[in-house]
Amino acid sequence: MFPQQCSPTFLPKSQHLHLLNILILFCLHAAVPEKEKCKVMEIPDLQGVVKQGDIMLAGFFGVHSTKPTSVSTFRETFKTREFRYTMAMIFAIEEINKSNSLLRNVTLGYMIYDACFIIQKSVKATVNFIGSEMTPMRQNICKPRAIIGSATSSFSVIVGRFIGPFSVPLISYAATCKCLSDKKEYPSFLRTVPSDAFQSTAMAHLVSHFHWIFLGALQNDDDYGKQGIFHFLFYLQYYLLNINKTLICIISIVSEIFIFIIIRKTLSLTSGETVEKSRVSVIVVFSGESRFSPFVEELWKRNITGKIWIASEDWATFKSFASERLAHIFQGTLGFALQRGSIPGFYEFLVNRRPFFQNALSANVTLTKKYKCVASCLQEQLELYNNQTMNGISNKRKLLHNIMFKNFSNKNMGVTYRSYTATYAVAHALHDLQQCIPGQGPLDNGTCAMITNFKSWQVTREQIII
Repeated sequence: MFPQQCSPTFLPKSQHLHLLNILILFCLHAAVPEKEKCKVMEIPDLQGVVKQGDIMLAGFFGVHSTKPTSVSTFRETFKTREFRYTMAMIFAIEEINKSNSLLRNVTLGYMIYDACFIIQKSVKATVNFIGSEMTPMRQNICKPRAIIGSATSSFSVIVGRFIGPFSVPLISYAATCKCLSDKKEYPSFLRTVPSDAFQSTAMAHLVSHFHWIFLGALQNDDDYGKQGIFHFLFYLQYYLLNINKTLICIISIVSEIFIFIIIRKTLSLTSGETVEKSRVSVIVVFSGESRFSPFVEELWKRNITGKIWIASEDWATFKSFASERLAHIFQGTLGFALQRGSIPGFYEFLVNRRPFFQNALSANVTLTKKYKCVASCLQEQLELYNNQTMNGISNKRKLLHNIMFKNFSNKNMGVTYRSYTATYAVAHALHDLQQCIPGQGPLDNGTCAMITNFKSWQVTREQIII
């Protein structure tokens, strides 16, 4: 599916397509149904994996990200968490297909693409999907009836605007921007995660509760950060004016002293200097962990301590920020976290897809040559263990098991769980469509759509609401 480089090639459906291998080459082979398979339209510059089914779903994930290392060079980074979200969708589809009660005599297939956190790639795939919607049935082009993704609000805003007029359901597992709740702008957008309006309200209530009136604010330079801070300010002013009336005399001062710093890699030095010189002791941060990381490094270099950080959900539970190395910086941080859930059987599902786990580590722990796919997936994590003494194959197996369990344990999952439930939301809508009783259906005059021949917008009518 997703090789180490996001190169401009698309794997043809005639091959056995394999998804990124977790440690030991476990392959996902394209199913060959008895009836004629639909044709997958090739999308330049996109890597993907396809599995045929009676009803096709699409998925957008950023399994790789491209980061500049200098003016002219780039480095591909494998995103373990995004890969986990991808596998959760696939696991859900396999569970649904095995179920005897959800979709009778109907199987789900998927077309999952690695957008590499590049918006243009998602746009290409979206335009392709729209094109497939308008092709005649006789051409037998694969038409996704719903899209799972993407992880960011910025991606969802753009993709949502493209597919809105065509009413193809877009179900995000992580996009939280309040702007996406506008049904006039995004009529077919749905999500398994709450809007940031709730988080902004909670942050404002927290600040008001502790009577913090001298604050700093950091926002990421995207829809998530801008909208989050905007609504935080709005709700904060509401609390100050209507709840804590004793503070109303200084509301104008509060508005003036907010320090807005756009977090960009090129501006992290300036931002760090601003925070270092600032007298504020409480700083609200609305940012994703990946964009916030360069700024955190600047805090560490400058040894900025003594601040109370109010963390948005995207980085509040990020384990790297809770490390011993950064403890003196983020001690006393208050953050917000979303509900988590478990996915029974998910870890076993991943482990069982390693066909030759027992023999794979007989030679080289780094696996950089013989097992290129393994190295491309988790090479960075394996390198952390390079200096450890490995006595015998059993210890090597134990090492891989520990890495697997750390990254893919099915307990207390957040975004992974929401990717899983997003897929099930589509399945339940299709189940309702299949069980529809003529005269009581959601369409005009109580009519029903046929599970074997329906339009994408008819899935949305079945109320995919979480």
